[in-house]
Amino acid sequence: MFSEEQELTIEDVIRVFVKRWKLIFLPVILVAFTAFVYNMYPPKVYKSVSLLKIGLDGNRYLEPVYSLDKVMHSTPQLIEVAKLLKINMDSDTLKTLASSVEFKDLNGYVEIIVTDDNPQYAFMIADAFTKVLYRRHQVLYLNAKSNMKSLIIDVKELLRPIPLSSGVSELRVVPTTVEVPAIINDKPVEIKRKPIVMTMSLIALLITTILAFYIERKNIKTEGK
Repeated sequence: MFSEEQELTIEDVIRVFVKRWKLIFLPVILVAFTAFVYNMYPPKVYKSVSLLKIGLDGNRYLEPVYSLDKVMHSTPQLIEVAKLLKINMDSDTLKTLASSVEFKDLNGYVEIIVTDDNPQYAFMIADAFTKVLYRRHQVLYLNAKSNMKSLIIDVKELLRPIPLSSGVSELRVVPTTVEVPAIINDKPVEIKRKPIVMTMSLIALLITTILAFYIERKNIKTEGK
């Protein structure tokens, strides 16, 4: 058998694997089985979706989706959502709310996607985010409408007609509308997990092999004393 002064040979490796096969392979089998079950039986996740058409301020959106996403993930807006849901407004709860929602840009529309392990909760959260966003855009719409009226009045007072090149569309102020409200979806969404059986098995094999050689060398030292 090998010692600190001797080089490790193939015979030594085989001898350790034969002698310590339970220590090496049983944990690997257990890890592989656990990883297999993890991949085969993912937790049930439910999704609730709503769709809003973003309003216009002239030729611009009342709020672009990339900006909207940041705002709706901010603490003040999350607190408004929590108020509608009548839940605690501590930092952990707000983080959970933020992680459960996604705002997807659909070229003039925004899709609010909420996932949760409970279909009722997914619906309630999606509905709350939809209402908070809609209320926010009502305020933006009224402000834009007021600004547009002021602009028209100023132009008339200055006796300078609006040039035709600016187009009628530039004077439009269109409110945001809820096209598809959130609904309860009792069918869980399919979660695809990356295969981890081989990776976890190799890691487990490496660890148990190192442990087996460490124990074997320690035993040799003990016997040599």
